[in-house]
Amino acid sequence: MEILEARFNFYYELHRRALEAAGDLVDIVHVGEDLGNQRAPMIGPEMFERLFAPKLESSSSMVHSHGAKP
Repeated sequence: MEILEARFNFYYELHRRALEAAGDLVDIVHVGEDLGNQRAPMIGPEMFERLFAPKLESSSSMVHSHGAKP
């Protein structure tokens, strides 16, 4: 969980700083996660909702607050 949190914080801050530096020049931000393999998802929907959805929502809100779309 600490690694997940540290990774999220790193990329959140990276995107926030880039968006602040760019002003209104950025329209779209790509944020991707590879949570599957060739056969199936690597985690279930419940785990996704508990671990990843809140972080993706937080990132999306931050991106929107700078006038871009995630």
